[in-house]
Amino acid sequence: MLPLRLVASARTFLLLFFFVAALLGGARAARADDGAVLLRVLGDELPRERLRDRLADELGRPVALSGPEDTGREAPAGGVVTVTYRRSSRELAVTWDGPKRGTVSRVVSAPPDVDGVVRDAAMLAGNLARDEADELYAPPPLPAANDEATPAPPRPAPPPPEASAPAPRETRASKDQDDVTAGLFYPLATNMARPWARTRFDLNLLHGRVGQLDGFQLGGVNVVARAGGRGTGDVNGIQLATLANVATGQVGGLQLASAVNVAGAGLEGWQTALAVNRAGGDVTGVQTALGLNTTSGRMTGLQLASLNVAGDVAGAQIGVINVGRNVSGAMIGLVNVADDVDGVPIGLASVSKSGGVHPQAWTSTATYANLGIKLATKHTYTMPSAHYHRAYDRDFAGAGFTIGGHIPLRGDRLGPYVDTDLSFAFLYAPERSAQRLPSGLVDTYHEHLVQPRVRAIFGWRFVEHFGLFAGASVLLQARVLRDGDEAVLRVGPEFVAGVEL
Repeated sequence: MLPLRLVASARTFLLLFFFVAALLGGARAARADDGAVLLRVLGDELPRERLRDRLADELGRPVALSGPEDTGREAPAGGVVTVTYRRSSRELAVTWDGPKRGTVSRVVSAPPDVDGVVRDAAMLAGNLARDEADELYAPPPLPAANDEATPAPPRPAPPPPEASAPAPRETRASKDQDDVTAGLFYPLATNMARPWARTRFDLNLLHGRVGQLDGFQLGGVNVVARAGGRGTGDVNGIQLATLANVATGQVGGLQLASAVNVAGAGLEGWQTALAVNRAGGDVTGVQTALGLNTTSGRMTGLQLASLNVAGDVAGAQIGVINVGRNVSGAMIGLVNVADDVDGVPIGLASVSKSGGVHPQAWTSTATYANLGIKLATKHTYTMPSAHYHRAYDRDFAGAGFTIGGHIPLRGDRLGPYVDTDLSFAFLYAPERSAQRLPSGLVDTYHEHLVQPRVRAIFGWRFVEHFGLFAGASVLLQARVLRDGDEAVLRVGPEFVAGVEL
């Protein structure tokens, strides 16, 4: 009996082993099919943690944020969601890369607010993951044909032999097309009842309006705008106005006016006006004005005016005041303001968020007490300053200006750095000096110190607004006597040390 019991026990053990192995294999397969999803966020900044949580709720699965360590790794079994957001073009792209469907992408218009972008991105990613995106974006299928319920339509009777073919119906496009329009002051114009008309040539004395321009428009105030649900407001050609050009759509070409040019949806071309050029979207080209150039989108090209305002800039801004976000190129003006400048800002005051505004206080062997305001971008700075010095038995006070370059040695805003600059200071002695002339008369005058110098500074920024620095310079000092009739020159080293906030 014992051998039979052992055989039965071994058989029972093998059945239990295969049953447990099958359960474990099924659980592993289920986990692989329903594993964690990897989330990658590209483009402009989005609240990554909020997007991750919203996506996890949408998918009903755990979601992990991608980091630098995920570069080059094989995609996880649960799939990869890539969200790309472009604020300037209002574009939202979502890509799903899963084990079943492969890679599927959708690109939609982004909502104006960040919360809406997070909501739409999570919903679209969920639809792609569940293979529902095609149902959402495709038109509903036509109902199935039912031969018994729906009889076939009767064939039309042939026309009588003597009946002539009817004249073709006039389409909306032909109604909306006027090759030439003219007027005095709209609506006193040939397109009075059709403000949406598309024209190749429009001539007006005071004010004209059309729906789309594919050619040339000349007048006092030229307007291209949508009306009555028709027209595009786009300009492809040239607008010349004695006062203003206004297009509510995209402008591709030239706008030239004495006062104002407006391209509502963006510009690819050239705007020139005495007062204001305005673009409501991206600009690729040139804006020139005496007063103001402004665009709410990206500027690729040149802005030349007293005041230039843009979003991101790839090119140059030249004016009295220049304002941009992320600038790649040149900013040339008295005042340059940006979030970040990757290029050359030239001006009396150039400041960016990546550089900041930093007060400085220092002493040197040539000027005992000095205060300055360092206006910095990532790699350049300017600094107006005030100075005090005691020499030649009298007090000197004055002002100066510095322009220089900044080199971070650790690649970020904190830690060691090297500054090199060129500065100029002018100091004045309030106490008058006296000198007896050969004639016996006494001549009195104020002395001046003129101090151009080249400096090399080594500093260490411990926190955002505290650092120490020291360095040396080559100083050329001119002591001016007798109201400029005499000057004593001295060239030598100068040593400097101070604090930067």
